[in-house]
Amino acid sequence: MKKRYLLLTVCTSLALWGQAQVYTTVNAPANPGGVCYYMTQTGQTATAVWADEGIILGSVVTSVTIEREYEVYLGSVANGGEGIAFVFQQEGPAAIGAGGGSLGYGNGGGVTPSVAIEIDTNPQGYESAASNQDHLSLHFQGNHTVFTAGPVTLPNVEDGAYHSFRINWTYSAVTGNSTLTGTFDNTYSISYSFQPSLFFNLSNTIYYGFTAGVSPARTNDQRISFAAPGALGSCSALTFPVELTSFEATPLDNMTVGLSWTTASELNNDYFEVLRANDGALWQIVGTVDGVGTTQEVQQYRYLDLSPNPGRNYYRLRQIDFDGAFGLSDIVEVYADFEGDLRLVAWPNPTSATLHAGVELMQGEAAVALKLFNMNGQEVMVQHLPAGTRTYQQVNFDVSTLPRGLYFLQASAGDYTVVSQVSLQ
Repeated sequence: MKKRYLLLTVCTSLALWGQAQVYTTVNAPANPGGVCYYMTQTGQTATAVWADEGIILGSVVTSVTIEREYEVYLGSVANGGEGIAFVFQQEGPAAIGAGGGSLGYGNGGGVTPSVAIEIDTNPQGYESAASNQDHLSLHFQGNHTVFTAGPVTLPNVEDGAYHSFRINWTYSAVTGNSTLTGTFDNTYSISYSFQPSLFFNLSNTIYYGFTAGVSPARTNDQRISFAAPGALGSCSALTFPVELTSFEATPLDNMTVGLSWTTASELNNDYFEVLRANDGALWQIVGTVDGVGTTQEVQQYRYLDLSPNPGRNYYRLRQIDFDGAFGLSDIVEVYADFEGDLRLVAWPNPTSATLHAGVELMQGEAAVALKLFNMNGQEVMVQHLPAGTRTYQQVNFDVSTLPRGLYFLQASAGDYTVVSQVSLQ
């Protein structure tokens, strides 16, 4: 996926890194806006973002110094990496390597030819005690396990803070030598001198960008910005259009979960997506709620999940504005103990013409109401069964004229309610 931005900073490499830049993403890292990318939020073990307008060292007459400052965020969970890498490579803007500890560029299909500077947050212990801590290291040819330079020990960088990461590459066309330096927070540096012509074709484009890796068992949210910390378009400078002040989930007696949230202010707020997971990792959209656009007044929202999973449920909100920028809420957890005395079965599922519903009231002799709701919570059909003896009863719904999609069938009798999800195809 390609996005075009106008960068307002002037590069010291003159025409080599232009101001009008195109970025290509690999494996769909999220782009909430500007030149900010969330590298490990999509469930992929390896992601990359490459600048399409790269570097051609063969066009340098005497010498050039390329220097840029970027913003990086390594998460907030100690040893929750794996980490990120800044890579120069000639495979092209679709290049990607192995995930996990290979940080998206390394072993097992590594990106070559390449030079990479890693910010590694997962203990490795490959060659020295320093590599068993957060560290900087430099690697050639996608070889993640062999240190060309370093490692340089870092303090814990999974601290929930944004950091500066500066790249400086000085190249002499006269001698053919170059020196590449990576500096973290203007304090910790790694540097190495080499001849680019040993593995790069100097007449062809050298692409540059970030890769990231994460293992399935790890949890860190890793972000990068093609801008300095706090600069226009950086992750830390993005202002999400909603100030969320509360978000709660409550199990209700009718075997549903009620969600409520409050905003203190909103800017261009289009809508909310309500996301649910039963394992805290695999999220699905269970509904949407419209926002109010722009306001400085407190707004309260509610959503009723008619079909939560029995047991533990996790919820979060994805807020999306009119320009497509989005923000994610914190996760709330609720336990739904749905042991009841009303049983419901619906078939066939999916169906296209007739939906059969069978209900059985195990306790009491209350009347039963069967209601069909669409995904917006609107009641589209209802049937009532009179009070009688405790027995199995069946009713039929003609759904042939309803729009195709997901629906919820709800059975209520006295204090008991049960819901089943059905699909019309």
